[in-house]
Amino acid sequence: MLRRSCLLLCLATALWACQPDTQPQPGPGYGYFPLEVGRYAEYEVTETNYLLNQPTPTTRTYYLRETVIDSSTSLDQQRVYRIEHAVRNAPSEPWRVDSVLTAWRTPNQAVRTENGQPIVRMVFPITERTPWNGHVYTTLGERWFEARHVGTPATVGGTLFERTATIVRQDDSTLLSQQRQLETYAEGVGLIRRERIAVQFCSAGSCVGQGVIEFGLKQVSTISRYGKR
Repeated sequence: MLRRSCLLLCLATALWACQPDTQPQPGPGYGYFPLEVGRYAEYEVTETNYLLNQPTPTTRTYYLRETVIDSSTSLDQQRVYRIEHAVRNAPSEPWRVDSVLTAWRTPNQAVRTENGQPIVRMVFPITERTPWNGHVYTTLGERWFEARHVGTPATVGGTLFERTATIVRQDDSTLLSQQRQLETYAEGVGLIRRERIAVQFCSAGSCVGQGVIEFGLKQVSTISRYGKR
């Protein structure tokens, strides 16, 4: 009887060991860059402008809405989506369309135009600190992007997003200047926060190295609403 029980135990153990791993495996990350007609997102944008020889910067807030309005198939059979870009200065004002962008996603990358240039916003699968040339299809010269904090939660605009990834497009800082572009994406939502900094610091006298801004721009966009129409 004891021998039979031992045999049954060994058999059960062997069968358990042969079972496939049923734990969910991480996907490529397509959910960070959703493309679907009718999707929209609204952002509050705070912009701080530093002017030369002006002791106090000027700050303004405006609002941005992006809506996927339609899609079409290109000659190479790629599905391309058109995104309507609209702005307004106050929540009580009507939206004013100022441009239309395009975006597409392949099995390996997500691309979106910016000032007429196709920028590779992310590559798939999204992995921590894997670099790629975001300007590979442009005439702008190389610019190496990388993803950080992949799959981590983040709170933006008072909303907790369970899985996010931050794309570092640029993060250069010296005693004389700072250039930074960060974009945070949430799974199933898309872009939820953007930070852009392009400033020049004091370059003469006792303020050198103190981080005193002489001129430049800081801009932060945070998502306020999103969904599908």
